[in-house]
Amino acid sequence: MPTLAHLTVKKSDAVTNIVFSALAPSTPTSPAVYQAPALGSTVATAPEYRIGAKRNLDGTIARITMTGMYPYHIVDSTTGENLVKKRIMMKCEWVVPQDVPAAIMSEAASQFANLVAHGQSVDSVRQAWAPT
Repeated sequence: MPTLAHLTVKKSDAVTNIVFSALAPSTPTSPAVYQAPALGSTVATAPEYRIGAKRNLDGTIARITMTGMYPYHIVDSTTGENLVKKRIMMKCEWVVPQDVPAAIMSEAASQFANLVAHGQSVDSVRQAWAPT
């Protein structure tokens, strides 16, 4: 079982580190919660990432759900208040049979995670289009 820890990722400049602070561990009914406080001046304006896991009744299948929220916010010039205008949302769901050999699961996890991080996948999100 993974241990809750802060997560460090690169900004789009591929140089600057962003830390998603570990705020809460997962429980059987709620996901682990991370937030990047350096990118928001309030809790509502900071990006958030969550990882949850649930198993079916007989424990043969695990469903891992990863969600993210990245707010677009502005400062109201009249009031000085931070206002969230829009949110970019992400959801990734893994369905994991529990009787797959560890080497196969490790390879699938690595390859799929690397595909999501691949430049073409990132460009698809940046441009809001699938490859053509």
